[in-house]
Amino acid sequence: ATETRPTNLAIIGSRASGKTSLLNMISHDAIERNIVVVRINFDASHARSQLTFFAKIFDALISEVVKHNRPNGEGNCFGGRGGSLMRQYADCMVGSQSTDWENSELNFPNFYAKAVARDNFEAPIPQNFISDDFDVITTEVGRPIALVMDECNVIVENQSILQAMRHMFQGLE
Repeated sequence: ATETRPTNLAIIGSRASGKTSLLNMISHDAIERNIVVVRINFDASHARSQLTFFAKIFDALISEVVKHNRPNGEGNCFGGRGGSLMRQYADCMVGSQSTDWENSELNFPNFYAKAVARDNFEAPIPQNFISDDFDVITTEVGRPIALVMDECNVIVENQSILQAMRHMFQGLE
């Protein structure tokens, strides 16, 4: 396909009906097309709030992207797994506010660290944080990214997450 704008696809079906197998085939095809595939497997803990939901997405996204080379071939994206971004990101995900992170191009991890430090898991996430961070990450990797999400049934009851996810995908270019 020559589609240049984000495309969303939801696969719905009963347990053991082949949804995960289909996601695996889609992932394999995407990799063959030079698309960065980010696999996200949700569980009930990720449906706690928008904050925990997007933390799971960013964790999978950043962890995958740092494995890939920059478009110019000069090293891994964001300095790779051992780079400063990964160290700062790890600090943020446990609620530690790294002073280095304040100068990062990414907004969400620092926001997450501040919310966790205040035990505020219901903190509303500014929508531009998500879309701006996705823009930065997409630019760094220099090719399309496919978010392949499995076990999304756990978020069905949380309308706030569903709405935030809808807004996130509508805001991406």
